[in-house]
Amino acid sequence: MPFVRQAVKLMIMQRERGAGLGLHPEARAPLAVLVSRQLRQAIVSGRVGSGAELPSEKELGEELGVGRSTVREALRILQAQGLVTGGDRVSTRRPR
Repeated sequence: MPFVRQAVKLMIMQRERGAGLGLHPEARAPLAVLVSRQLRQAIVSGRVGSGAELPSEKELGEELGVGRSTVREALRILQAQGLVTGGDRVSTRRPR
């Protein structure tokens, strides 16, 4: 299930349980930040190997249920953190 749908489903479930909106800071973070956290976790946990080429922005967007611009911004965040390198083709770097 794409990430956005999961977040909406969680909010609906919490509302039905009477927990109000159940919002917390992470749920209000920009979508690109949430996507970068998911990708970061995949890299750090080893699900995506060091030096591996990541799927295209289009493929990542389809898998996560977000637009290419969101994926592009998430990749910029990861590049700033030193976790990915590249321009047209993005690959992972060894976590510091």
